[in-house]
Amino acid sequence: MNEDAALLRENTKSDYKTKLKKAFIWFWRICIFAITGSSSVHVTSALLHWLHFSKNAWYYYVMFILVETVVYTIMLVSIGTIFFQWRYFCTIAFRLWAWLMPKRWKAWCTRRLDDSPTTLL
Repeated sequence: MNEDAALLRENTKSDYKTKLKKAFIWFWRICIFAITGSSSVHVTSALLHWLHFSKNAWYYYVMFILVETVVYTIMLVSIGTIFFQWRYFCTIAFRLWAWLMPKRWKAWCTRRLDDSPTTLL
């Protein structure tokens, strides 16, 4: 009986640690999404300003959406890599752009993501 109680306590501790670790990883990822989202808007605005697009023109907003999509993806993978979440954010980027990729590229990306090591956290 005593051994069963000790085993149950150990399983409860490891379950708690696993849940805590998962919660921390998701908090970490949400922080990365927040950093990327706000930063990419600033970068896109600066880029369009540098290219002399006027905010008063209707095409500014069309260009903003198109450029923002690309800038956001690049920054998401870059910032995710810096914060040790490369695999997760590359998978997000792959899902975002897979519909545009040729079949060869899709296969290569899928193999690369499957063969990559898991995240450090």
